[in-house]
Amino acid sequence: MVRNQSAERPTNNSAVITKEMEEVTNSGIKSYGKLFAGFGANVVTGSLDVLEALGKKTFEKLTVPEQGSEKRRFIFEPERGQNLSEVLRELRESRAEEAALETSCISKRELTFIDSFEKFSGMLHLEGLEMLSKNHLRKIAPQRRSEVNEIFADDLANTLEEYQENQQENFVEDFKKILLSIVLPYNGSGLMDSYRRCQERLERLSDSSDQIFELFLECLADFTAESVQSVHKLGQLLLITATTVNQEPFSEFHSLIGRQISFFSNQFAQHISAVDTPSEEIEELVTAVFLAAGDSFSYVQQSFRLLRPLLIL
Repeated sequence: MVRNQSAERPTNNSAVITKEMEEVTNSGIKSYGKLFAGFGANVVTGSLDVLEALGKKTFEKLTVPEQGSEKRRFIFEPERGQNLSEVLRELRESRAEEAALETSCISKRELTFIDSFEKFSGMLHLEGLEMLSKNHLRKIAPQRRSEVNEIFADDLANTLEEYQENQQENFVEDFKKILLSIVLPYNGSGLMDSYRRCQERLERLSDSSDQIFELFLECLADFTAESVQSVHKLGQLLLITATTVNQEPFSEFHSLIGRQISFFSNQFAQHISAVDTPSEEIEELVTAVFLAAGDSFSYVQQSFRLLRPLLIL
C-alpha cells in the first residue's frame, strides 16, 4: 500500500512506461534554462543561443526520427524493450567514435561522464533497479497499476532548474534525518562518503580550467552513481521487508540530491570562470558543466521512476 495516491487509468504496463517516456521528454525539453540564472551574464556570453540549443540537443540525443513522420520517438520506448542503461551503453559506443574526431569538451564530456558513471558502478545499480521494477510491476494488480504514475508525480515533473542551490547545506545530517523517516535498515554510508569525497575535491582544485572540469565530471559521476545505488538499495529493502512506507521522505531525498547536484555544478563552474582562460573556452566549459549536471539529474530521476512500483505492496 502507498500513502496519498489516487488511482486513474490507464491500467497496463505499456501505458505506465509510455507515461514515463512523456515525463522524460518534457523534462528534457525544459532543462537547463535556469541553470545559468544568477551565475553571471559576464561568464557565459551569447548564452541565449546556447540555452536554446541545450534542451534540443538533449531531446535529440535520446530520440530518433519516426519513419514517415516529422515526429521523433524515444530510443527506449517500451515496444523496443530497451532500458535507460542499454541506451547509455549505445550512446557511449556511438559517442566514442564521434569523439575521436572532435575536440569540443561538450562532445567529449558525454562519453567521459557515462564511462565514469559506470566506473563507480552506477550502471550496475541502474540495471539492478530496472530488473526489480519490471519484475514487481508484473505482480501489481491491473486495477492498481495506474497508481504508479501518481507516485512522485510532482517531483518528476521538475527539472534541475527547480533545485538551484548556491548555499552549502549539511547534506549528511539532512540525509540521516530522511533515512530515519524512511524507516528501513539502511545507513546510506556510500552516498555520504561520496559527498565527502566531492567536498574534498572542491577544496583542492588546480588552476587549470581543463583539470577542474575533468575533476567535476569524476565528482559528479561518483555522486550520481552512489545516489542511484542508494535508491536501488532502498528498493531492495522495500521488497525484502515488505514495509509500508510514506512517500514524503523519498520525495525529500529526491529534492536533496537535486539541490546537491546543483550546488556542486555551481561551485565548479564558478571555479572554472575564475581561471585566467580565454572567454570562448570558459563559455564552452561552463556550458558543459551544466549539461553534465542535467544528465546526472536525469539518471537520478529515472532511478526514482523505477522505484515507484516498489512502493506499492
